[in-house]
Amino acid sequence: MEQRLRPNAQRSRNAITWLWIMVGVEVLMLLVNYRHLALLQRIQQGERLTERSIDNSDIAMGLASLLYLVAFIFTAITFIKWFRRAFYNLQRRTTGLQHTEEWAAAAWFIPVLNLFKPYRIMHELYARTIKLLGASSASSAHVGWWWTFWVLTGILGQVAFRLDMWAEDPEELILSTKFAMAEACIGIPAALLALSVVQRYAAMEPMMAALATPPPGAPRTDVPGSSSEGSVVN
Repeated sequence: MEQRLRPNAQRSRNAITWLWIMVGVEVLMLLVNYRHLALLQRIQQGERLTERSIDNSDIAMGLASLLYLVAFIFTAITFIKWFRRAFYNLQRRTTGLQHTEEWAAAAWFIPVLNLFKPYRIMHELYARTIKLLGASSASSAHVGWWWTFWVLTGILGQVAFRLDMWAEDPEELILSTKFAMAEACIGIPAALLALSVVQRYAAMEPMMAALATPPPGAPRTDVPGSSSEGSVVN
């Protein structure tokens, strides 16, 4: 019996939309942190500022951080849903995969493993799909760049967060703000590379859908329970 693929076009559009939003939010964070840095440097130089200007800067930072958190959560949800569905479909067009659709979602949430496992799954997704389609001109090099920028963004974000939590004077706040700006500078290309990852694979999915399924009796690469993904709304 033919193994029907599940639609993934809407999921890819959702992920792309939120990734574009994430690019905008990263730009906003860079601008807000730049203004906050300028204010901190004025304080460090001994300039007396009004309480209102300091409060306004703190409020802007708080609102921008909240917006970033919301955008990050929705971007992560839509990206992982697209990723899992893409791997689910690949399982129904080839055999001998090293990973499963469950790992495409779970790998992001396991400490230490989430530093490399999602990249390996994404690389396998691309490599096997390119081989399946015989698309010799296609490349997965951008996947490595995406992951490099993603990991750097996470490291810089964690450093900035911890420095800000421990900061007790303008000098320490200035340092944490500089790391936050660095995170945004890396986060912008990271989001753009993630966009490329989704868009390029989404362009291959219709061609994969037209392929025949593996021959009857071929070993299945999915595991029991993988069909539960069907309960997720497209």
